[in-house]
Amino acid sequence: MLSNLISIGDKIDLRKKLNDINQIDMKQYVSQLLDFGKHEATIAMPIQRGKLILLGIGERYHLCFYTKKGPYQCDAVIVDRYHENNISAVTVQFLSDFEKFQRRQYYRLNYVMDIKYRIETENEREYINRIQEEQFKSQEERQEIMDELEKIQSFWTLGISNDISGGGIRFHSNHEENEGDRLRVKLNLFNQTKEHELTVVGLIKSVLKLINKSDYYEYRVEFIEIDYTQREEIIQFIFQEERKIRWKEKGFI
Repeated sequence: MLSNLISIGDKIDLRKKLNDINQIDMKQYVSQLLDFGKHEATIAMPIQRGKLILLGIGERYHLCFYTKKGPYQCDAVIVDRYHENNISAVTVQFLSDFEKFQRRQYYRLNYVMDIKYRIETENEREYINRIQEEQFKSQEERQEIMDELEKIQSFWTLGISNDISGGGIRFHSNHEENEGDRLRVKLNLFNQTKEHELTVVGLIKSVLKLINKSDYYEYRVEFIEIDYTQREEIIQFIFQEERKIRWKEKGFI
């Protein structure tokens, strides 16, 4: 039963779905659950920068509910909207079952920064394994492999992050990649007064073509090869930036 999962007052993130299943609007809105039934719910009309965002009847959205049991997601369509007792709201009808977000045990920070990434190829993995296991017939062959690996690892693609957590990152780029690709992500994090470069291995979990940014794609990446120290550095960076945001809101910065 939904009553065992979601509760009135739960925060909701909304992102508009488009006609193409692989296309989604880049904009994200925040709402709140006001009431719900078995197949539908009433949610507050989003407000962004003090302006009411009018959602249209018939529009489809991807919803993420932040519940006491963790984040859950589903798709929904807006079937009605109204204004009553100084509250603007919409009624949404659920189009899919609720599914628990995976890899969301880490706090996610909305944060825009330049990143670099590189798709990890079979050749790169083969060269790394051969170097680690010293599988060479001669020193000349070893040097050739080292030179080839250096060429591969010198190429990086630019991207821009949308959010980051200790478990992964969401970013967009104007290069088209594939779901399931392994990639290396290079992050420059400022912890306190020092800049530190981290490189972690991730897996592309989803690819979305952005309709409002021509030829751009959004990637949701799960970190799959990251040691404890690296993860702690990312988490420390996130908490540091979150504190800065709170200080700015209070006028301390």
